[in-house]
Amino acid sequence: MACGLIDFKIFKFDVLSNEGIASKFGLSIIVAIFLASCSSDKVPVDALVANTDKNIPGGVWQSPAPIPTYTAGDRFVYASGGKLITETVTKVSATSVEWSNDEGKSWTAARTPHLAPLREGVIVRTVSPGAQRLFPLAIDNYVRFGVTNTSPGNTPKQSIQTCQVLDDPVIKVSAGEFKTFEIFCRRDSFFETLYFAPAIGHFVLQKRSRGFRSMTKELVSFTTASPTMRAENTPPLPMAAVTLTPPVQEQTSTRLGAENSDVSTEKSAQKFELKRIPKMMPPETEAAGQIGVQIGAFRTKLGAKRAYENVMLPAVPNILGALKVRYLDYAPPAGGRKWVRILVGRFKSEVSARKLCRQLKAQNLDCWMNILK
Repeated sequence: MACGLIDFKIFKFDVLSNEGIASKFGLSIIVAIFLASCSSDKVPVDALVANTDKNIPGGVWQSPAPIPTYTAGDRFVYASGGKLITETVTKVSATSVEWSNDEGKSWTAARTPHLAPLREGVIVRTVSPGAQRLFPLAIDNYVRFGVTNTSPGNTPKQSIQTCQVLDDPVIKVSAGEFKTFEIFCRRDSFFETLYFAPAIGHFVLQKRSRGFRSMTKELVSFTTASPTMRAENTPPLPMAAVTLTPPVQEQTSTRLGAENSDVSTEKSAQKFELKRIPKMMPPETEAAGQIGVQIGAFRTKLGAKRAYENVMLPAVPNILGALKVRYLDYAPPAGGRKWVRILVGRFKSEVSARKLCRQLKAQNLDCWMNILK
């Protein structure tokens, strides 16, 4: 989605930030602040309730859900902006899928549908290795990766994007009721949530937001053979790498091999460095204050620790390395999803906490203030 789905943002901050410093302000002000900064850890669509009943249409899949297999002729009809759009797979290769729609547009996409098209008109996107490691899908999988957009006559544009598997809700769309994985991605200039249904191997609902504008794309019907899902131990698909300067590690955090070890990080991958990392924050003391900076929220402590240790900390070690990290449980007073918040630092004043937030946002990490208890 683009920079913040308004109706979804309200749920997000209520769930993840509740009685933090943000509670001193009106909810509308909170939403405006976070939409303006385009940096919040998003949990959209609380109205879509998770369901563990496997005996429903679209409710059977391998878990975690592997990379889907597309076939030429697969067809998906979506409703968006008051009209129907038919999208058809025209060609499939080992690393990509070619699509066209009934409006005359065509594009080339990765085999992992959480990534933006690799080729779209005159725009060519190159994605750093490891971006596809969000698959096999499992709750709390989290990736941070680089993307380069190139087009004739323009300077290549580089950005860092993140995607996180938030939940596995059952949702009802025009095409039926499906068990899905809820994937939230922070793009270059907008937020996007995809509800991927492993039973059909594609997304059934897409939501984007940019500022106060939003777009919804809902599956109405589809025609496809039952996809043969890739086995859980199938190696990730190769993708074109981007070589940038300076080279640093790319970070991924998934539940693969979760039982016995931390998630491995792809050592050879390249990552974007958007801005020079600021000087290290001064060491904190436990008595410094009661204000912490929240940089994420996950369903489990294990998922939160992996995301922090394998993705966030390696991304900005000069900032986070000097701060103590805390994993705090949070259960919404009205019930609903329980979360484990990641908080760093301990400050006496909001001014100091905001300074840290500005440094983190400059490196494309989400953050907001919260009260330590």
